[in-house]
Amino acid sequence: MMDVEERVFVVTFKIKGIKYEKIGDNFERKFHKKSPTGKAIRELLRTFQRTGFVLDDSRNGRPRKSGERMELVREAFEEDPQLSTPRASNMSEIPRASIHRTLRCDLKKIPTTFRCFTTCRKTIIHAEQQCALSLLIKLKVSI
Repeated sequence: MMDVEERVFVVTFKIKGIKYEKIGDNFERKFHKKSPTGKAIRELLRTFQRTGFVLDDSRNGRPRKSGERMELVREAFEEDPQLSTPRASNMSEIPRASIHRTLRCDLKKIPTTFRCFTTCRKTIIHAEQQCALSLLIKLKVSI
């Protein structure tokens, strides 16, 4: 996904008649990320010629309400990092799927369900190691 500056850069170079490969090289050099494909550049240029703008067309559908919800979710999980997704949903009256999506996509965090499983697994492994160690100690004492 390109931001506005990157889109303007690509369209400007293509209008000047520069080839796709050169645009890609210059793009990577300036923005330090993978350049758009030739198809993406053609689509961007077609949109620009049709509308006069480099931004995407508006999309249909209901917009997400992630602004205030994201803040609520972020604050809740900062206060209690081990808070589970269902408990957060009950406390905030935000659907569990919305909390899960906000954690995963907007806040780039792993939902507690997965962290809890990993923590439990580590605890089980630690308990198994302790049990094996105590058996070894008992065996050495009896020998």
